Amino acid sequence: MSIPTTATDGRKGVQLFAVPASSVHDALTLATRRATTADAAARRRGAALDPDRATTALPAGRF
Repeated sequence: MSIPTTATDGRKGVQLFAVPASSVHDALTLATRRATTADAAARRRGAALDPDRATTALPAGRF
């Protein structure tokens, strides 16, 4: 999952999460749960998440 972020100074970015899931909904749920941890917030330096604009992709070679 790729979850867009916005820093306090307005810069845009993304935070990426590799999550095992059987559906996009499950992947978003897991990624959002991980994104709300203190460690994840520290890695993005407190930037705000925008999970409504999250995107997903299958790993290479998977169908």
